[in-house]
Amino acid sequence: MYRGYVSIWRKLRKSFLWEDKPFAMGQAFIDLILLANHQDKEVFFHRRVEKCMRGQVITSILKLSKYWGWSQGKVKRFLDLCQKTEKLKYTIKKKRFIKITLCNYYIYQTNQKKDGEDKFTKTEKRRRRDGEETEINNNYNNYKKNIYSLKNENEKYLFDKWNSLKITRHREFEKFKPCLTAKLNHYSKAEIEQGFQNYAIILASDKHYFSHRWTLYDFLTRKNGFDKFLPANNPFETFKNFTNKEKNTNDDGYR
Repeated sequence: MYRGYVSIWRKLRKSFLWEDKPFAMGQAFIDLILLANHQDKEVFFHRRVEKCMRGQVITSILKLSKYWGWSQGKVKRFLDLCQKTEKLKYTIKKKRFIKITLCNYYIYQTNQKKDGEDKFTKTEKRRRRDGEETEINNNYNNYKKNIYSLKNENEKYLFDKWNSLKITRHREFEKFKPCLTAKLNHYSKAEIEQGFQNYAIILASDKHYFSHRWTLYDFLTRKNGFDKFLPANNPFETFKNFTNKEKNTNDDGYR
């Protein structure tokens, strides 16, 4: 199962899959393979021209820490571990950059072909590569569509929930969709629903003085609206009525 090797497409580093951080140690090592030169060449780094051989990487601990979502100390410890286990060798050049040599790069990226391996023509390889890229993009687009569909369901659910509480009732869902979308970008469906329920309870209670009936738009967008009715802000204590005056809470009209 663990014999042989696979080729890794360098463009993987630009995929959304590679943006998930922090990296695992295995992912960090594969990233070094992707960063390594496939042929000898000169590299311009920190205003210096350095000779970088095949299988080498010229970079800095700071850059790797940003790539991998690690602290600089963790990057240094990882490189020390890999050097100790003879996976790579590295040197620090004038505290500005590091040169990493992958010990087995020629094994990872051998150009020799064995019987039954790599018999695809350049055109066939290009088609396979383009097909894989298209599949990745299609999967990502489907993922975005599913997220959009779920958000739309949540918006409609919250709109109907608001109307069921009879605070103020509205007929046109599309009119209120943008403000619901904006709130769902920062709060969960459950948090927004709880805010609605707390507001409805306080409006109907003689033990609380707040009696103003906002439209759904005003409730979600005003500074003293939705946030004030979140459990974290203790609305039942904040709006507690110490005079016990009765409130007029009858309002069944659509707006």
